[in-house]
Amino acid sequence: MFRFSALGRTLRPVFMVVLGAVIAAGATPAIAALHGPAATTTQTRSVSCQGRNFHPVFDYVTFSMYVNEMVQTADSGSSAAAPFVCDVDLPNKAVVTTVQFTVLANSLTAATLDQCGLYRSGLTTANVNTTQQVGVLATIGSNAGLTRRTTTTITNGIVDTTNWAYWLQCRMGVTNNFAHDNVGIYGADVVYRISAANG
Repeated sequence: MFRFSALGRTLRPVFMVVLGAVIAAGATPAIAALHGPAATTTQTRSVSCQGRNFHPVFDYVTFSMYVNEMVQTADSGSSAAAPFVCDVDLPNKAVVTTVQFTVLANSLTAATLDQCGLYRSGLTTANVNTTQQVGVLATIGSNAGLTRRTTTTITNGIVDTTNWAYWLQCRMGVTNNFAHDNVGIYGADVVYRISAANG
């Protein structure tokens, strides 16, 4: 029977430790190559605002809901188009890619929807009086019907909630039931990208 000498028994643990270190060193690059570097994940998300969440900026403007559609009514006596706004909760450092509105424009009196889009205004003492467009649609004509309009032309697209406040807005003509006017907002959404590191 083969027997280890006293010296062999002493050196064997040392040899095994060295051999293990050599094998581990050789295997590490292979394992790293298999898995590759950690990937940075970017997700596409959206936030939306339903028609009933839009409200007029001016207190004299009257409005109503027809099922899920927000409209400006003629009850105030004014026939002028008025801006309707909705708060939108965008995460800081998101990148806006798309702004979309679903509206109805079916008017006998040429009432339109315009300035529909995403905007921001300043929060610092330096920019507090500044308003900027982020993504704004072209004017939606009075005979567009029920339509979903989109813009991917985005400026100031990196969301910075520390220095700017964001909202959706659409300037809407008056719906007059007697003239069978119907111009209104069903809702809007903002599509954005955000990395896993930013939420």
